[in-house]
Amino acid sequence: MNKLTLLVFLLFGLTACDFFPPHDSVTQAYGLQVWSEETEKRYFLQVHSLTEGTLTIPTDAEETTSIIFTYRNGFYYGMQEEPLALIRYKPGTKGLEKDIELLLPNIHWTYFSSWHNWIDEHTLLVGSSGAGKEFSYMIFDTEHMNVRTYGYFDVPKPEPNHYYGGVFSQVTPQALFIGYTDYQGYGSKVAASDTLYLAVFDFPSLKRQSIRKDIRSTWPGGYFINAPFWLVEEDDLYLLTQPGGRTHPHPTAPTALFRIKKGETKLDSTYLFRLADKPTQEGYLLYALGKGKALVKIVEKKEVRQYMDYLNKHLASYYLLDLHTQTKTRLDIPLDHLDFEQNVFVDGDAVYIGASTRKNESYVWKYNLKTGKLSRGLRVKGRILAINAQQ
Repeated sequence: MNKLTLLVFLLFGLTACDFFPPHDSVTQAYGLQVWSEETEKRYFLQVHSLTEGTLTIPTDAEETTSIIFTYRNGFYYGMQEEPLALIRYKPGTKGLEKDIELLLPNIHWTYFSSWHNWIDEHTLLVGSSGAGKEFSYMIFDTEHMNVRTYGYFDVPKPEPNHYYGGVFSQVTPQALFIGYTDYQGYGSKVAASDTLYLAVFDFPSLKRQSIRKDIRSTWPGGYFINAPFWLVEEDDLYLLTQPGGRTHPHPTAPTALFRIKKGETKLDSTYLFRLADKPTQEGYLLYALGKGKALVKIVEKKEVRQYMDYLNKHLASYYLLDLHTQTKTRLDIPLDHLDFEQNVFVDGDAVYIGASTRKNESYVWKYNLKTGKLSRGLRVKGRILAINAQQ
């Protein structure tokens, strides 16, 4: 074999091989949360590009055991339920490395009914409806990793045998909003309530101003601390309604977007963006893209014959939303799992979507907001749960 042939062979071999995160670099351009269907564990992987190559979970990768829900100023933050703790992590060569673990006060908090808001660069609010009977909050100083304050919001308790469902919360310059509805609990087959409630609080005093009602749709927001269900665009607040979710679907209420206009503390009565065709479709999750655009996942009801289909089947399509013209366009991406995760990352006009379209395999799809071009990039052996650009 001559030198030229050997060089060609080596180059081809390198490009054909799987890409493993290198162990000589602590921080790369992007961090990915990945679920392995083979080991049934979460891992943190790093990669230098989202547009090419194949990323494989190394055999010595360390499992991520807490729920990673946000990234800020070079750190990842996760919640641990037992014992209840906020954990700050830094990227490592084999996974996330624990930096500080902050044990939390005895307060009702549940992953399946919680949310978070960044108030500023070092102030994080984490809330929860706990067991569905009251709304708790904890406000953290993430620079010094301590609890500034904690307690419960002044929201009337639901009736006996009823629980809070579908929760969202956002802090704006005008107020802190909490949206919710009520239902008869996980085991009940009764549909969610017809009414959406919007509790308005002063911030930072957390004194309640009012509670408003709306019956155009119900079940605002969602379930999980690490998934997006609302967004702020040009200082207007948009929130998603998922009427009844997967377990308590409302027979007539639409999947839709509501709006709270800049400077207001009430829902805009002139705005209702219907996202799904009732009763053949359902909409879930709301990803902010900027420039008046967003993404939503739409499920065709004909694909769902039993509850486990939501968990196991590829049945979610991605639709591009124009928040101003109230129009939607389906992106030509194969059907994805209905994972409630932050698997969309935006960098200027480039939108990166981590879609799991085959068992234990994902691709990062790049969509250009300016040109409308869609292309397939990085292949990942596992389900992409989250993508972050790292500092």
